[in-house]
Amino acid sequence: MGDDGVGVRVIQELETRYQLPQNVSLVDGGTLGLALLPYFGADKKMLLVDAAELGERPGTVRMLQGEECITQLDAPKSVHDLGLSDLLAAARLTGCFPAEMIVWCVQPGAIQLGTELSKPVADRIGWLAQEIARQLRSWGADIRTQAKSGPAAR
Repeated sequence: MGDDGVGVRVIQELETRYQLPQNVSLVDGGTLGLALLPYFGADKKMLLVDAAELGERPGTVRMLQGEECITQLDAPKSVHDLGLSDLLAAARLTGCFPAEMIVWCVQPGAIQLGTELSKPVADRIGWLAQEIARQLRSWGADIRTQAKSGPAAR
């Protein structure tokens, strides 16, 4: 659904740009909703990327942390039928809300059938991947930049 695919595009960018250790998992949650609950855990650190209605210009990014993820992401702001806030509230109610939680919210510009991102959202993918890698490193993950291939690398 257009810009709703921002999360999977960030995953693709992370896989292309970085070597990730085994203790870092990238999961495309798609529209799985509450089926994602098994990925949560009170002993985990978690970072999510999702399209969310922020009332801002397309491509605007807002970072939420901890409980702020639940209080600032009320259900009507999510572009999904079952909001991200519902998933986070379920994680809190079941005692598996992560020890550290960050949600990167991206204001969509276009939500329609298709796989292409709008230009303002597409322009944020590289920056988001870089910020996520930086955060994972601050959590102690051994994130390494992939060696470039091709003529420029020689």
